[in-house]
Amino acid sequence: LLWVNLIIDIFIASALTTDLPGPMVLERPPDRKSALLITVCIYKMILEQAIYQLSITLVLYFTGALLLGYKTNKDLLKSLNTLIFNTFVWVQIFNKLNNRRLNNSLNIFKGITKN
Repeated sequence: LLWVNLIIDIFIASALTTDLPGPMVLERPPDRKSALLITVCIYKMILEQAIYQLSITLVLYFTGALLLGYKTNKDLLKSLNTLIFNTFVWVQIFNKLNNRRLNNSLNIFKGITKN
């Protein structure tokens, strides 16, 4: 899990340092000094991602062998654990893409080629 965090954080840090602000960000009025750093929209996105990641991971963990037709064999359980881990990695990549937006817009790929 540590290497997943390191890899994902490297991509996020490079994107944040090289991505120029778009016109939507530049034209937005400044926030108040007393405004919260984590807004209600951000709390909502965090909660959505947590529920999404937990549900996918737990469904695969508890019913993955049944869904994929695995018998209770040690090698097949290793394969199931590998599948769960790879699913976790892909969910983190989706989370990285999803967090590029600051508001409730649904287009997560807007401006992705400009970076």
